[in-house]
Amino acid sequence: MTIISVHEKIALVLSLLILNNYLLLSLSFPLILIKINLLIFLSVIIFYYFKNFSENIFLKIFFLFIIFISLGTPLYEWDPRSIWLFHAKRIFFDVSVFSFADNYAQFSQNDLPNLIPAFAASIAFLIGYWNEVFPKISFSLAFLPPLIFIYPFLKNTKYLIFLSIILFTIGKYLFNGWADGLLAVYFGASAFLMYILFINEFDFYRKKIFFYLIAICFFTSLTLIKNEGVVLLLILFITIFLIKLYKGELRK
Repeated sequence: MTIISVHEKIALVLSLLILNNYLLLSLSFPLILIKINLLIFLSVIIFYYFKNFSENIFLKIFFLFIIFISLGTPLYEWDPRSIWLFHAKRIFFDVSVFSFADNYAQFSQNDLPNLIPAFAASIAFLIGYWNEVFPKISFSLAFLPPLIFIYPFLKNTKYLIFLSIILFTIGKYLFNGWADGLLAVYFGASAFLMYILFINEFDFYRKKIFFYLIAICFFTSLTLIKNEGVVLLLILFITIFLIKLYKGELRK
């Protein structure tokens, strides 16, 4: 690949909008800006679907099923109900990502990052009220940036195999409101970016600021999905350092 495709650009925009949503809530910006940010996010997804529907048809159909399943399944498991969506509910009613500082309801693990709960709360802001259905799709929508980003590197049958592996390894985590599946996918995408930027010998990626920007977005998202993301990112950097050291590149 010698050009930056529309898929990678859309992946970057979607990732930036998810992070921007968290930033707007953190800085207590007016709700209208949070709603506009989400509307732009949804508009980009619609553009991606209809610009050329037959391109990356596997992901587009696959993801429609995921959204329908997410909207049609109840919220009954402990982690989604009592941690992630409960955090989103608190953010919605308090209009703040810092409401957990009071350590209310300690069972909900108030020390967890709130990137995705904040995104879920923004969906409730857009709708105008809280329920347990629509905010849950935020966890599914957050899978889109890394899944779209990977497409130009695989394409067609290889990409279908990739989606099949995602489906059979993560399964219900694609739609049930858990953050573990997101952590796994963003870790995989971050590891891939580490490879093409620091290990792969093809200079095209290293010379493009775009790939560093999307790497920063994915690395940041990884650390803000769950606390384990910080450790996983640290492991990636240490691994790259050791590989470079082994190959003698750090001594040049």
